[in-house]
Amino acid sequence: MNSIFRKRASKIIIQDWLWKNLSTVPESNTVLRKYRQYLQSKRSNKSRMLSRLGLFLEATKIEGNFGQDLVRQIEQGSSILKLKRIQEMDISEELKFKKGLAKVYEVADSCSKKLGLRNAKLEIPIPYLNISGVTFDLKTKKNLKVSIEVVDKHTWISRSVYRPGRLLSLKLRLLHHLGWKTILVSELEARTSDEKIYNMLKVRLNQL
Repeated sequence: MNSIFRKRASKIIIQDWLWKNLSTVPESNTVLRKYRQYLQSKRSNKSRMLSRLGLFLEATKIEGNFGQDLVRQIEQGSSILKLKRIQEMDISEELKFKKGLAKVYEVADSCSKKLGLRNAKLEIPIPYLNISGVTFDLKTKKNLKVSIEVVDKHTWISRSVYRPGRLLSLKLRLLHHLGWKTILVSELEARTSDEKIYNMLKVRLNQL
């Protein structure tokens, strides 16, 4: 398995070098400009590939579906590909198009004492699974870890099937394995008034 990762790593290193050295390609050089565009698409695919590899590794660790030998080989291959250089998504950028998530967080944060929440924040609890949630510790349940997940057009299957898509379903499953509780909030519920969101959260927290 290491030989496969090494070959892939060599290609990535070469592509990175070419990308840096072709950063100032003259507009008149059509051939090099097109090749730079080709490298740009490759870099995007590389980032996606590394992110998925990291997610696979995290899921394997959490769920323990494979033996330790395989996990060790994957970790070795990940270090060869410099997996740690993949950065998580900027949550502030995510909030620009996830208004429902931002609204739920504002209510949870401002009413944290009334709801019995500690350390309410927006975060990505599963590395490489870039779906943010409102996370906190629930005081009344011996510091139980909870994540509120907003099911919107970015995380549902489709408008006709209003339930979590594949990545959100995976996140819910992994959080369950880690001992977390989750609360699903629809986009319609998240876009209502602060009072309605507060009452809805109060009811669902009591159901945990």
